[in-house]
Amino acid sequence: NPNVNTAGNVSIGTNGSVTKGTGTWTFDGTTATTFEDISASNSLGIVVINKTNATPANNKVTFTATSSNDMRVDTLTISANNTLDLNTGTGNILYLANAGATATVLTVNGVFTPGDSTVYYEATNSAGNINVVTIAYNGLSFSPASAETYDLTGNFIDANALTGNLTVDTNATLDVRPSTTDYSITCVNMIINASGILDAAGAASIITVSSNWTNSGTFNAGSSTAIFNKSSTTQTLNSGGTGAGKAFNNLTHSGAGTLQLSTNNLDIDGNFTNSAGIFDANDLNINVAGNWNSTGGTFSADVSPGATTQTVTFDGNSTANQTVTTAGQSFYRLTINNTQVTYDDVIISGNLDVNSTLTITDGNLDLITAATDPNVNTAGNVSIGTNGSVTKGTG
Repeated sequence: NPNVNTAGNVSIGTNGSVTKGTGTWTFDGTTATTFEDISASNSLGIVVINKTNATPANNKVTFTATSSNDMRVDTLTISANNTLDLNTGTGNILYLANAGATATVLTVNGVFTPGDSTVYYEATNSAGNINVVTIAYNGLSFSPASAETYDLTGNFIDANALTGNLTVDTNATLDVRPSTTDYSITCVNMIINASGILDAAGAASIITVSSNWTNSGTFNAGSSTAIFNKSSTTQTLNSGGTGAGKAFNNLTHSGAGTLQLSTNNLDIDGNFTNSAGIFDANDLNINVAGNWNSTGGTFSADVSPGATTQTVTFDGNSTANQTVTTAGQSFYRLTINNTQVTYDDVIISGNLDVNSTLTITDGNLDLITAATDPNVNTAGNVSIGTNGSVTKGTG
């Protein structure tokens, strides 16, 4: 199990290989060097970058710009005054793949330059969870071969916001509140694959997505807020379904572009806000348990021409009445099915325009409390059930 020290460039070709031991591979010396491994199968084991030039710019290891250049390690330490540069243009990959009883598999005391790379946390910890070091990544993927929980240790926002995708793969749980602090995430695409879990349970985290959201696994929303903020064109939201593991808490669309639902209906257990751009329901149904606020943006049941069956249902919560701020925008089908005893009012602020059916199955349509005395326009059938009611205003 020898240690390996390399002061110069390292290149492992397609037919080259390394069988790791338990020693440490150290990139040392006093000059900037390059790393290339295009064999796609090697693990270097324990790796340390520890060059010792008095000029920090010379203490640097840079991935070459070769396609499919990967570095697979058990653990990686970047020493003070040292830099690991994953380079740009080829989508290089760093795998953190330790299997043992170690919680911290990446230590950055120097500089980590992500380029357009993806870092894969594949490590497992038989003694507990794996810590996710808080640095600026491009893409980040959690992809263990067996069940493992990865704990955030800080916010991935502002200077540490992901400039690429966040992927939670099969067997992985990403915990945004591993202790008592709610950590927030900013990324491009959020991808939760089958049997993957994004766990914000109990957390008031803010998860900001500038492109698409796809949930084929489980999202435990807790008290979190998901923000979609693409500044132009269209981003899509595939919730994966409704109910446990699919529902959002608060959902905000604040981008000047379009947020379009895809494939599955949308369940929001908290508040819905559309403050800019277009929210396109795309003929998919929406259930909202909190408030509805569409001021500043445009709500569309279906931006495509032709008939739609899209329905928005206000189903209530146990802590407060619901307020619907319409900003004069239309619903297609609107249903009130609020079975709460204490908080069963749906308070309308602004004129209410329903282009098709209005159904009050359970709960009260309150047209007076908001003091806007809205007008109500219904173009289709109106049905008020045994447990439904209307409190009229002067509109």
